[in-house]
Amino acid sequence: MPPPYTHQHVRDLAWLIGSPPLMAAGTPGLDVPPAAWLEKLATEAQPWLDEVDRRPEELDGWLARHRHQRLGHHAEALMEFWLRRQPGIRFHQAHLTISEGGRTLGDLDLLFTAERRKARLHWELAVKFYLGTAPGGGWATWIGADPRDTLAAKLAKVISHQLPLGRHPLANHGATQATISEAFLKGWLFSPLDAAGQRRHLDPPHGAHPEHGRGWWRRHGEGPLPRASRAARFMVLPRLAWLSPARQPRRGGLHALAPGEIDTFLAGHFARHIDAVLVAEVQPDRAGWWAETARGFVVAPAWPDTGGAG
Repeated sequence: MPPPYTHQHVRDLAWLIGSPPLMAAGTPGLDVPPAAWLEKLATEAQPWLDEVDRRPEELDGWLARHRHQRLGHHAEALMEFWLRRQPGIRFHQAHLTISEGGRTLGDLDLLFTAERRKARLHWELAVKFYLGTAPGGGWATWIGADPRDTLAAKLAKVISHQLPLGRHPLANHGATQATISEAFLKGWLFSPLDAAGQRRHLDPPHGAHPEHGRGWWRRHGEGPLPRASRAARFMVLPRLAWLSPARQPRRGGLHALAPGEIDTFLAGHFARHIDAVLVAEVQPDRAGWWAETARGFVVAPAWPDTGGAG
């Protein structure tokens, strides 16, 4: 296990590099990076991440110059920072736009050469959070907090459009070898709570990685939030803090709310908004910080019919 890094951006980058992917190898048309190679990269990156955590100024400056409000773009900026500094990686470009006949076809998220694989690679990066709504493992039953986003729609787009775009002649302009496109998909899957506050068993989506991130979800007003112990508190996570498990200092970080306080916050939120809230259950760790033990989405009472994205 990697150490509990002090800085949020370093924790998020370590999670992006080393956490299990959302989808495992084997889904037709969904080419993913080889697991053994990724594990080796993550192991090699750990001493470097330790140093970045001790001296985060360069990473903070990079993110200040590549400031994004969208979580996916923020993740791409973190990944580019790493790939540009990873030994054995020759980074070429981020967001290479592919146009034809005056029409933009799309862009390639991350383009680089991996010396160990002797390959020029295009990574299509996505970080997704899907809520399970029915048994059976069908992709269409896993829905984003914004219900316009489904796992079925995302995988169809990646397989039919985004990965094939890497084979376009402009993606290989000036290169001596063809580009290999792979989906670098990360994320969390959330199961509904039953009336007693226990997670209902749902089959994971077909092809999901067996060690994918897990959480719970429930509609506001259906019952209290689950709590593992009386010492547990809750944190409302801002969107750019959704990636890695939360870890915050007891003073100066995100406020840890008692059960009554989180109930009051959620009541006020859903009286005015319909966007979903991501909540982390936290407990004190050995260093005295609040550390995430579980996470879940609280969605509007009529979700998914009324939406859920802020």
